Amino acid sequence: MSSLINRNIVVAGHRTSMRLEPEMWGALSEICEREKCSVRDICTLVDSNRGSSSLTSAVRVFILAYFRYAAANNNDGAGANTRQENDVGALTASPAPLGQVQLADEKTGQRFSPLVGQVLSHLASAS
Repeated sequence: MSSLINRNIVVAGHRTSMRLEPEMWGALSEICEREKCSVRDICTLVDSNRGSSSLTSAVRVFILAYFRYAAANNNDGAGANTRQENDVGALTASPAPLGQVQLADEKTGQRFSPLVGQVLSHLASAS
């Protein structure tokens, strides 16, 4: 088991800290590279869409859901492969190509791929 790494971040203009495993920090950095945004942008977006869970927990769920949706879309942007499951907590990937922008943060103007929109919808329905 990895030891947790504590990092200070700014979320919605407020400084806070999160403790995540090194692998989770790496996955979050990869998401930021794919979305061409910062950790602050993703964490602020997750914070504004989380339910009663902690920010750290919501970020972990976001990371997991992001890569599950990416895998369901084969991560090639073609969007031809849609996976649907009936299990509790299962994810449904939409056929939207990853390169098309469908979501923009109203405050910052940061644009995100449809994949982020799918994940946020999942977070909202799970809370």
